[in-house]
Amino acid sequence: MQLEQALDVFLRQYKPSTRVNYDGILRPLIEWLGTTRDVERITAIELQEWINKLNDQATRFEGHPKRPAAEGQLSAHTIHGRIKTMRAFFNWLVKMDVLPSSQNPVRNIKQKTLPRQIASSRIATDEEIHLITMATFGNVRDYAIVLFMRDTGCRAMEVAGLRLDKLNLSNLTAEVLGKGSVWRDAFFGEECAMAVQRWLTGRPDCTHEYVFSATRKPYAPLTPRAVSDMIERAALKAGIERTIHSHHIRHWRATNLVQQNIDVPTAAAALGDSIPVFEAHYLHTTRERVQEAVRRTAYQSKSSPAKNIIRLDDAI
Repeated sequence: MQLEQALDVFLRQYKPSTRVNYDGILRPLIEWLGTTRDVERITAIELQEWINKLNDQATRFEGHPKRPAAEGQLSAHTIHGRIKTMRAFFNWLVKMDVLPSSQNPVRNIKQKTLPRQIASSRIATDEEIHLITMATFGNVRDYAIVLFMRDTGCRAMEVAGLRLDKLNLSNLTAEVLGKGSVWRDAFFGEECAMAVQRWLTGRPDCTHEYVFSATRKPYAPLTPRAVSDMIERAALKAGIERTIHSHHIRHWRATNLVQQNIDVPTAAAALGDSIPVFEAHYLHTTRERVQEAVRRTAYQSKSSPAKNIIRLDDAI
């Protein structure tokens, strides 16, 4: 089977959004390898050369449908994701008996383990959350979305995919379709429910059943990208100098729950994460913030400046 034919069959098993993402990663690879080549002829050396090419690439977002190209190397996470997708493609060929396992070129391709911790820079601060909330106060739809994301920690894709029949404002609950096409419960407060109700009261007469729509005809459902773009615009309007994405709010909500002494199993369930993933992602940032808070508020004698403190090691 030729590479291009194999790719087309591989992509058909996924939903449209995933298909677009995988196509954007794999098609440049098979074009570089040669679209008409047989899958059995691909070698590990060639795939390693492709990975080296990614590591040396000096332009980001090249060919991206939404973002303009920019100077700079690809991040470790981006390269990790592309290798993971490449491995999934060739392993699928083996699973489908298209490629003998002995000829699988990704067998010996090593993939570095990335740190799973969420960096503090990827978490919105309390002040940023407040500013974004206030920046959307005059827009009924955007304000409802921000409050929903603040309370639930939902991803942009979960907000965009929220359906009317999965929303229960009386019980302050919603069912959202999360990663891996798994349904999960999301919970929110009364103020959020009132904001969503105000939006629904004036919501355009849509032909679809999604909660959030565009405000201009034909009132199409919001896409995950539209939700994320709205958050970025709100942050810009609020005067926040750095770029804030929708995931900054999710990460803020996770650490916010822990800082309020919510136990880890409950906080993880609220975000739709497993306990190990939640702990790896967020507990270190909470410890950093707690340590900083204690340092700032720790007792310091006026008569004994901190600079004169003797190190314990020196006193022993």
